Amino acid sequence: MLDKESIKRKISAKTETIEKCYARMYKERNITLKELEHKHDLQSILERNFQIAIEACMDIGEILISYFGYEKPIENKDIFLILGKHDILPEKFAKKFAPAGGFRNVLVHHYDEVDIEKLYEHLKEIDDFDKFARYIAKAVSKIK
Repeated sequence: MLDKESIKRKISAKTETIEKCYARMYKERNITLKELEHKHDLQSILERNFQIAIEACMDIGEILISYFGYEKPIENKDIFLILGKHDILPEKFAKKFAPAGGFRNVLVHHYDEVDIEKLYEHLKEIDDFDKFARYIAKAVSKIK
């Protein structure tokens, strides 16, 4: 079991990763679907940053689930739903964000089948990463 300061340091490092990926993706938030379809390098950049950001969010979730002794997630989406159930994330936000776990699986395991429209939809919801980081910062500040 990690001590509280180790937990805070690990979460802080993961949050920095999320913020870096968010900043890279945020710059492209106004691109059109048609433009994105023709920019293969940008698609790759976005896919990789989504993957890393989602994995960092999942890592944070798993750290908190373990620390507080919450039930173990079965699927990636369950990480966020469990955080919502236990008021680490607002439940409504957790339900909205949970599909990110499935999108991460597509990016990692089905990388040759990434739907550009889905990538574009996720890009339009990019602020969810910023919200996630703020909710986690608030929760971590309560760890005594």
